[in-house]
Amino acid sequence: MQQFKQSEATAAYRRIFMFLANPADGYTPVTTLVGATVNLFKNGVAFASQPTTPATLVHIQSGHWYYEMDALFLSDLGILTVTVQDTNIRPVVLMAQVVAFDPTASTGISAADVWSYVTRDLTGSVAVASIANNAITAASINADAITAAKIATGAIDADAIAADAITAAKIATGAIDADAIAADAITAAKIADSAITIRLSSDATASEARLIAGTTASDVWNALLASYTTVDTFGARVVRTIASPATNEVSINVSNHIAANVHQMQANVVTAAAIAIDAIDADALATDASNEIADALLNRNIGGGSSAGRLVKEALFALRNKSEIVGATLNVYDESDALSWTAAVASSTSADPVTGIDP
Repeated sequence: MQQFKQSEATAAYRRIFMFLANPADGYTPVTTLVGATVNLFKNGVAFASQPTTPATLVHIQSGHWYYEMDALFLSDLGILTVTVQDTNIRPVVLMAQVVAFDPTASTGISAADVWSYVTRDLTGSVAVASIANNAITAASINADAITAAKIATGAIDADAIAADAITAAKIATGAIDADAIAADAITAAKIADSAITIRLSSDATASEARLIAGTTASDVWNALLASYTTVDTFGARVVRTIASPATNEVSINVSNHIAANVHQMQANVVTAAAIAIDAIDADALATDASNEIADALLNRNIGGGSSAGRLVKEALFALRNKSEIVGATLNVYDESDALSWTAAVASSTSADPVTGIDP
């Protein structure tokens, strides 16, 4: 219920507010009126002079309106009733109260009164137990309300944080990223001595060692290989220089060359692109390798692409081995004078006859 000061002189303070809805459903906002009628009653009795046209019935937005009354309707103390009717709306009945004081004015306590009040001791008044769970959340704290500048030096230390207060389960995924950490927020100078330790044993004992800048890396690289040769560990599998290499180890000699026994090579490891020009010559091939290459060439198809059909060595049989013409057939023999291949022979009576070739 609105309150109005008796005989209010300011027109804006004589406005009574309402929501006008569609008569069919009672909630759809009405923004246009056809011919609204406004009636006013003082303490249940109609005013003798009612407004004939509600010229001061003003639409604010989305069905919200106000009616600005004349000062004469606020002349007497008591209850003021305002009704609004129109064919476009459901009838509206509003109740207000006309009072002797100004409801928009201060109640009598000024800001000076508040700030001049004697400071009281609040010790023990606000405690953890008096704050409800989740009473203070991220949403209830203004942006930048808590900044480094507003926190006193040393205000937050290890003693101020409860055990297990900060755990992985309590930090949202992605809550802490590079953007959330100020430049130089984590430096060697800001990490207390012995703040980071590493456990030396695999059991549940409290055996720990400090990480000390400049010495930890040296300790690792200065460790003796003999102490780290457990089977299948990184220490055992690291390639290293040794004086007398065993069969399964790689030796790097004084010329920085690697000497090793190659037992297996991956497919396509040795390709034309991987072999330098002149890397393979007569001296680099064993005698049996040369023989195998020559034999493979002789057993290759004349047209290439396979090692079957008409072979290179068979083509050479006719030049070096026995061949003969019997009737209209040429017989070509291999190196053991066994028949290798035959061919049809075309002849002419005017040509000199050839009866055979036996190298």
